[in-house]
Amino acid sequence: TDEFGLGALTLGYSLRRVAARYPLVAMLTRVVSAQTERTLRHAGIEVVRVEPVHNPYAAFKSDLEEKSWEQVYTKVQAWSL
Repeated sequence: TDEFGLGALTLGYSLRRVAARYPLVAMLTRVVSAQTERTLRHAGIEVVRVEPVHNPYAAFKSDLEEKSWEQVYTKVQAWSL
């Protein structure tokens, strides 16, 4: 979500300050705005748009988990970068 954009920018800044050797890549789903995407790109962070991977257990635990955990499996796509 857009709310994580500032955190991604801060992390990118911190990693550059310590001369991290790996490229910075942000995976964004369609719920992230074009403005946030532009801001990340402008900061030198590579952006890859991905489809969300829904939590197969969310329906069973919907009353126990926060809504933000529904797409927690999306990050697994990092292994395909």
